[in-house]
Amino acid sequence: MKKRVLVLGNMPQRLQDQILLCQKLKRIDSCLSFLFLLYDDRNKNLVRESGFSVESFKTISGRLKSKSSKLLSLRRFASFLYRHFYYSTFLTPFHVQKYLKEFRTEYNWINDMFSQFEPDIVMLNGDRHLGLEPSVLKVCKENGIPTFVPYLVYSSEVGPMISNQKKPWLTLSWNSPFILRWLVKRMPQSILKAKKLECIFYNPSTQIALQKFGVLSDYPWYIGNGLVDMVCMDSSHSLNRYTSNRVPDSKLRIVGDAAYDNLYLAYTNRINVRETLMNRYGGDSLKKVILCALPQFAEHNLMDWDQHWKEIHFIIDTLDQQNQNLFLSLHPKMKREDYEFLEQKYKCHILEERLYDVMPIGDIFVATFSSTVIWAAICGVKSVLVDFYDFDVNIFDFLQSVQCVKNKENFLSTVQNRLMQKQDFSADWKRLSRDLVFDGGVINRYYTLIDSLTTKPDESREMVLPNFSDSSTA
Repeated sequence: MKKRVLVLGNMPQRLQDQILLCQKLKRIDSCLSFLFLLYDDRNKNLVRESGFSVESFKTISGRLKSKSSKLLSLRRFASFLYRHFYYSTFLTPFHVQKYLKEFRTEYNWINDMFSQFEPDIVMLNGDRHLGLEPSVLKVCKENGIPTFVPYLVYSSEVGPMISNQKKPWLTLSWNSPFILRWLVKRMPQSILKAKKLECIFYNPSTQIALQKFGVLSDYPWYIGNGLVDMVCMDSSHSLNRYTSNRVPDSKLRIVGDAAYDNLYLAYTNRINVRETLMNRYGGDSLKKVILCALPQFAEHNLMDWDQHWKEIHFIIDTLDQQNQNLFLSLHPKMKREDYEFLEQKYKCHILEERLYDVMPIGDIFVATFSSTVIWAAICGVKSVLVDFYDFDVNIFDFLQSVQCVKNKENFLSTVQNRLMQKQDFSADWKRLSRDLVFDGGVINRYYTLIDSLTTKPDESREMVLPNFSDSSTA
């Protein structure tokens, strides 16, 4: 299949996942060619070193310097006050024109890139993000180029809602600007109504500019309500969730999480994986394994750094008391050097491996509102979901193997009980379509999807796909 795939890497935290997916597709068919488009050049070398062509829209000079926690807190407060003024109603027309000018500049650059590369299909992270995504979607729609979103991470309205709910220019409140109140009445179909709140996804100026540019999603709280052609799902549960949030069924396809083939390989070799991990980190093979995905409270601006570290220490200290093998996994947004001191303070190890390469060996998995609890469930690993921060996260209530802790006083006893309890995973596996997607064949299904979206009816043919579940493809 001689196809040209353009990949929009507009989310740095997902870029590595996109690269791994493309590498696996390339192993299936060496005739596939890929071009990555980035907004700036900070991750250009990462893409080049992975063997792919890459172009960036902007050049970033110098490196971003880290700030002290107190300085960051002051800057956040000043930024909050500034945004009150910035998003005021009388400035909206100026911002709309500014955003439209930026969109048009990006659109012209994207058009040039498409003319040079002539892609057959485009891989995106969604149809609700900013950066280059609006222009890419517009160019694709105008030229009849198919677009698809691979399943790389659990996505819902909860994360944006938590981020938006305390901002009066995004959530209706007594001090919201008039323009927000006008939008709530003018575009009621795009408003999220939950927990007695009325929120918009974008700031008012951006929402108006996206509408004028012709790329505003009908309901941006869920990917698939915009211009993208196909959104890949990990399970029937996700498909039902998306259709209940207005995404047309014709846009959805159950393919599986792109990480499932790695999970499946580790699962089928979990005895060897456990032995390797114990040897590498000096673990005790007679003890149980606790895996913990550390929360990114500060990195996601949900807490200041002082409070972030208090919560990190509380979680790790509680887990350390269990006297078991404790392994910590960092999110791509987290800088390893900021967390390495934890290995000196506690009996724990920060994993160098990706979480999906070790998940199946866990006895329990501890996380906050992380989609990786789905990985744990499909591998038969019990989870403890930490939610004593008033986020009121209930998106994983459908999983019986996930126990949510909302009170700090119950965290220690819950962890102790989960280490000892047995768990029936049959109901969870049915909801996660385990028999359909956890088979080592996810990448083959992505390859078939690309072929079906780019092959004209008179070019259809039967494909012979290689077995993609052996160790050479991990």
